[in-house]
Parts: sequence; C-alpha cells; structure tokens
Amino acid sequence: MENNQIITLNLAKTDAQITFIQPREDDKTINRIANIIEQQNKLKQQQVKSMLDYVENDSVCKSMQLLAYFGEKDIKPCGICSVCVSAEKKNKPQDINTIKKRIVELLENGDLSSRVISTTLKCPEKDIKTVLKLLLEHNMITITQTNTYKLSHK
Repeated sequence: MENNQIITLNLAKTDAQITFIQPREDDKTINRIANIIEQQNKLKQQQVKSMLDYVENDSVCKSMQLLAYFGEKDIKPCGICSVCVSAEKKNKPQDINTIKKRIVELLENGDLSSRVISTTLKCPEKDIKTVLKLLLEHNMITITQTNTYKLSHK
C-alpha cells in the first residue's frame, strides 16, 4: 500500500502506525472496492437462497438438486435421500391381501386380463402379477384359453 502511495508506514519496535495519505471519505478510495463488495454480497445472497431452496424442497431428489447446482446435466434420482425414500413409501405396493380381495371382487363380474385388472385397480402391474401368481398357486383362479383370468369356483 505504501508503494501505491495510499499509506505511509512507520515501523517501531512495538507499535505500527498507519497514516492514510488520501482522505477516507474520498469517492476514489471508498468506491474503489464498492462494486466488488456489492458482487460478493449478491453472491452470498444467492448462495443462501440456494441453500434454503435445497432444505425446503421436498419434491426433487436431494442428489439431483446438488448435481444441478454444480452444473451436471445427466442426473437421475438417487433412491436413498429423504425425498426419494418418502416418495417410495407413497408408491409402496398395497397390502397383498387388499389387492387379492380386490382382484377376486373384479373377477366375480367376469374374466379379465392382468392389464385390465392393473388399470382398474390402479396398481402397478408388477404387484398385480405377483398376487395373480399367488392366486393361481392356491387354485383360486385359472387362466382361460384367451389368456384372461377367471375364478376357479365359477
């Protein structure tokens, strides 16, 4: 700072004294770094806002949020963060006994395919097929020649 003629420095054995050559109220000395400080404040505000958005967002995978923040493009849900786990619980397959009971009720009205049953019950086809397999094993239903399911006792 002394080389730039901003201060004069007098060193003593125990004390250091700084004397400003230019008055501090001068626009040139204060406003010299004002733009930089303003940019730093904006950056800090953006970072705080991003952090709050991350904490408050309960609909997008936490891993995806972080990767997007750092500019990653090809991102997929992690399946292990709090958002993914809560979404999985919401989409968790229904109780097998409930699905079984609903399938039997549907088949009392006539023969149906697994896709029709899945669509009607609004359950994943994977869960429907699991229950249908159990019903077949226990001889509660049979498969017709047209690849539909019907109740065995009918």
